[in-house]
Amino acid sequence: MRLEETIQKPIYSTGAMIGVFCLLVLIAAIPSFRSFIRSIRPAGVSVPGGTVQEEAGFRIVALARFDQERHARLQEQWDKTLQQYTAFENGRQARQQELLGQSIANTAQTIWMKQEGLKGSIIQARAELQRFNEEQPARWQEKLGMAAVAAFRNAPEGGEAFLAAFQHETDRLHKIQGRILYRLESDLGSLTAQQIELRGAIPVMYSEAIHSANRSAEMMEASETARVGRIFGQLQSDLSWKRTPEDYVQQVAVVREIQRGQHGAGGFVEYGLWAVAGLVMAMVWAGSTITKDPINFSNGEG
Repeated sequence: MRLEETIQKPIYSTGAMIGVFCLLVLIAAIPSFRSFIRSIRPAGVSVPGGTVQEEAGFRIVALARFDQERHARLQEQWDKTLQQYTAFENGRQARQQELLGQSIANTAQTIWMKQEGLKGSIIQARAELQRFNEEQPARWQEKLGMAAVAAFRNAPEGGEAFLAAFQHETDRLHKIQGRILYRLESDLGSLTAQQIELRGAIPVMYSEAIHSANRSAEMMEASETARVGRIFGQLQSDLSWKRTPEDYVQQVAVVREIQRGQHGAGGFVEYGLWAVAGLVMAMVWAGSTITKDPINFSNGEG
């Protein structure tokens, strides 16, 4: 058996390909290195004074417009707040009258509800007392019969024992009737006293309603005055604020730094792109020099 091996070697040597590859990468990295050197030495870049002045002028004009718009907004808020507070002050009398009317109306409703409640209770208590007095004779006869039955049960032998038991039962019923009558009369008297007391307290209740309305109006006045005072204080502080010359000098310095950074800045487009392009070119060249024929192995008998 005989083994034949056929390998096609590249035209160029390995050392030559590596050298050319490194040369291409170096050529692609030269612009990157130069741009990077410029980027780390921004102080040596000279920026035209006219460019700085023009850009700084644009920034200062923009700041001035912003300050004017801000001042206009603050002044508008000041005028609006002043109009609201003026309307609040002009409506003080009407507001007090409204609060007073509401307080008096609520007090009158409370008085009416109490009067109606007492009136209904007095009518009911008086009716119960009247019904008790009208039904007392008939009920008393019924209760005497019940007392006789109870006495007979306690003293069935009759005589003095029966009379003593009957007298005991009648005395007990008299006490019960007296307590019921006293309770009914006491309830009616208490309700009548409450009605009289309410009549005497009506002027005091109305006076308290007036004082309550005045206190509510004073509290509302103090709260609104404090709120508007805080707003005016903040607006006055904001309106009195002005820019200092240092602010404009700082803008010039910022513009100068930006201009220097633009001349010395090194980004991907300036040097990274060159490196990538060189690397791609080297890879393409290396790929084109290598043969694409595969390695063939054949077996034969001899």
